[in-house]
Amino acid sequence: MGTTGSSTTTLAVAGAPLRIGMVAPLGRGGRGGMDRLADIVIAELEGPARGQGIEVVRLTTRGPRGLPYSAWYFVVALAKLALLLIGRRLDVLHIHLAAGGSTSRKSLLAGMARLAGVPVIVHVHSGRFPEYWREASPAAAQRIARLLDGSAMIIVLCRAHGDAIAELLPSIRDRITVLANATPSRPRARIPQPGAPVTLTFLGILMQQKGVGDLLSALAKLDTETPWHATVAGYGYLDEFLRQRADLDLTGKVSFPGWLDEAGVDDLLSRTDVYVLPSYSEGLPMSILEAFAAGVPVVATPLPAIVEVVEDGRTGCLVPVGDVDALAAALARLIDDAPLRRRMGDAGRVDHAARFAIEPYVEKLADLWRAVRREAKAPAAMPNAAEPQQ
Repeated sequence: MGTTGSSTTTLAVAGAPLRIGMVAPLGRGGRGGMDRLADIVIAELEGPARGQGIEVVRLTTRGPRGLPYSAWYFVVALAKLALLLIGRRLDVLHIHLAAGGSTSRKSLLAGMARLAGVPVIVHVHSGRFPEYWREASPAAAQRIARLLDGSAMIIVLCRAHGDAIAELLPSIRDRITVLANATPSRPRARIPQPGAPVTLTFLGILMQQKGVGDLLSALAKLDTETPWHATVAGYGYLDEFLRQRADLDLTGKVSFPGWLDEAGVDDLLSRTDVYVLPSYSEGLPMSILEAFAAGVPVVATPLPAIVEVVEDGRTGCLVPVGDVDALAAALARLIDDAPLRRRMGDAGRVDHAARFAIEPYVEKLADLWRAVRREAKAPAAMPNAAEPQQ
């Protein structure tokens, strides 16, 4: 893939393929759930799901190189989309949407597609999207309403997100589809040797909204004699949390390796005993599903999409948002109880295979794409000419 922000995946099958424009912010290997999901879907279409007969063109709207380059990526995405539309080489535009500036950029792409008669699917990933909509300026709120109201389908990650969006714009309720995220299967995490430290892992953006400060405070409160070590991997406000680590005397117990690529995440999860994400706001974290796939129990907060995935006491522990004492207690319980970790991890693997595996996800997504294309190409309903006049 080049640095212009677009790439094409073509599956050579008999007949015309289903042609999808997939819009995501950062591009291949981008940091964040939207690009991670796009990467996984495209990899599946290039590999085991080649028989789907689908051509995917990826459009990158912001790029991985920061704000100075984001305008260039967006202009390239606009130009790429315009060429596809002029050449009539697109059947569906699939937009992965967060909140904030993402809505403004992607509304323009959606408007271009609709003018060309190409249906749009909006895939809402942000757990705080309804909140952002409510707090937006009147102009921004109108832009969001136009984007969703003009879309053929709106995909959300859980029922609660769909209900919250439908309350703000009831006319779209019957176009909302719930489709939880998915990840590939992976080998089960290794079982630690007796006496080895229990490994705790966090993956994500290093910020207070993700609960990193709460995690460090909880680690300082742990009441256990079992040895443990925590790895807090990601990018963000690293200096702030390095200071907190030092203030809490956790320097030898907590490591910050920075952002990990796919191979690094695979390696870390293979050595993880407990995955922890005490976030204040989430969509449906890919990292939780990846932990399930690895047979790792999860400690998280009961946010709308997470409570539809993590079963408290069976696949993990749910603790109130911002409750450091409860977080410390849940971590101590899992650190001290290896059989419980094993049972929860096994249950998570069962759930992943049944509900969050990538193969059936891509099949469902392909069915949605085909249904939207079919609806867009269906002739408009006409009066029955043979019916006698009254």
